[in-house]
Amino acid sequence: MYETILSDAFLTKVEEMEFKDTPEPNFFDIGGSGYLENPTSDIMSVFMGLDPNIQPWLLKALLQLFGQDVDNIDFSSLRVQREVACENGERLDIVIIHDDFIIGIENKVYHEVNNPFEIYETCLENLTDNDQNIYKCILKPATNKYPVLCDWKVITYSELVDVALSRIGKDIVYESVDKWFFFYKEFLSHLLALSEDKVSSVMNNEQSDFITHNFERLLKAKELLAFFEDAVYQEGKDVVAKILPDSTIVRSVNNRAGDYKALNYKPAEWGNGSSYITLVYRPAKEDTGIEFYVNGEISINEYPELSSLKNVVDSLIEKDEFIKTASVEDSGVYFSKNERHLTLSFWGLTKDKAGAMALLRDMTIWMKDKISFAAKVSGSEK
Repeated sequence: MYETILSDAFLTKVEEMEFKDTPEPNFFDIGGSGYLENPTSDIMSVFMGLDPNIQPWLLKALLQLFGQDVDNIDFSSLRVQREVACENGERLDIVIIHDDFIIGIENKVYHEVNNPFEIYETCLENLTDNDQNIYKCILKPATNKYPVLCDWKVITYSELVDVALSRIGKDIVYESVDKWFFFYKEFLSHLLALSEDKVSSVMNNEQSDFITHNFERLLKAKELLAFFEDAVYQEGKDVVAKILPDSTIVRSVNNRAGDYKALNYKPAEWGNGSSYITLVYRPAKEDTGIEFYVNGEISINEYPELSSLKNVVDSLIEKDEFIKTASVEDSGVYFSKNERHLTLSFWGLTKDKAGAMALLRDMTIWMKDKISFAAKVSGSEK
């Protein structure tokens, strides 16, 4: 059945697909409403000089886009206002007033650009008191495709952020770095996120169409992977249960980075799963298919002298007398979980399932012997 559903052409197409990582959320994404224009404009104005205690880093980037020699400007006369009232009660998002210039900013995240710009221009002209240059701009993400039917300069968030990031090295050399600088960098990340099509940044249209048209097949593929996981787990459980026939074995599964799948076998007699053994599989690194290896996790609760046990294992490995079905190539014997566990990580003699199952059996026997010995010693001391 699956040979028909998952044809070679289908699997080849899936294999050829490359997906980008989902963008990491920034501080403002987490807030939940950072995409709204008012919160964005509020924070934008803060980094343009609204608060005299915070450097106007973003304003410098904006002025640089207007061709100004930013590093020779004295910002002591700077004033920034939000929602400036104009004629007939119309409001301009941000107005920046300086002895040498006045800037009017209309910020548009997703809305149409259909504001009364002529009224805004009259408002800006009325604010001049020192024959200042007047700059007018619309700030918006590149994803806002609405047309702009006026002569105001359009600056995308990406363009603004590119200049801002290019200035960061200079800004931190001449000015102290405080908490606001880190918030500023997060805000730049937020502007970039608003400027991206978050669907296309992870998946393009061709990939989306392929998934739409083959959704049932992909569900079958997912179902097949789940069947495979269950089958591998059960095969491993049968191996462990033959060595620990009187113990309930609790199942748990971890999905790790890099498409690793860790199947944990936690015997009740080993501290109710405090110590356990894990069968791990992952995509093969140098070929198609799957590679398997085995981890043993011995807790200090079951074996109090973990340091001495590690020395024993290291010595056995050095003398080539450790578990015969374990390959010492690329192996690991180390403390984990705040040094309360000794982890034994080994490939089988082969990296396929058969090699791992043989090692799973012998690792379970070895751990059973060590844990039983420690329990006898502990019991005799009592």
